[in-house]
Amino acid sequence: MNSDREGSASPSSEVVTVHEQGNWSGKQSSDGVLFHIDRCNSDRCAEAFPGSDATGITSESNDIVHLTETAEVLEILFQFGYPARHPVLDDLDFEKLLVVADAAEKYHFYSAAPMCQIVLRHNIPKHPVEVFRYAIKHDYPAT
Repeated sequence: MNSDREGSASPSSEVVTVHEQGNWSGKQSSDGVLFHIDRCNSDRCAEAFPGSDATGITSESNDIVHLTETAEVLEILFQFGYPARHPVLDDLDFEKLLVVADAAEKYHFYSAAPMCQIVLRHNIPKHPVEVFRYAIKHDYPAT
């Protein structure tokens, strides 16, 4: 993922561009960071992004969608939408992994969800209750 951060140090004015050129859509994090995402990639890789009310997404216009996750979580998630090496989730602390995994499920990011499940399985010995809750919440009886 190409990621160019523009703007001041203030999160509310920061822009992250994750496309080279073309038709983009804006996704704004809960902490005010605006991501410019290639619309073809987001529509293809995340089933729930295009105007879905069921996921808690709100939109002021057709171009900017306000999401409930932080920029840190979205930056990890959006990397799964591009034909490039995906992020290593083993390095995330467990709480952040759960948030990324929930976001992958929420927005139907099918390339990220299985990777999150694999890393969550490795965390069963340390966090059995949390992994069990995740599995129940997202209907994964074999997790």
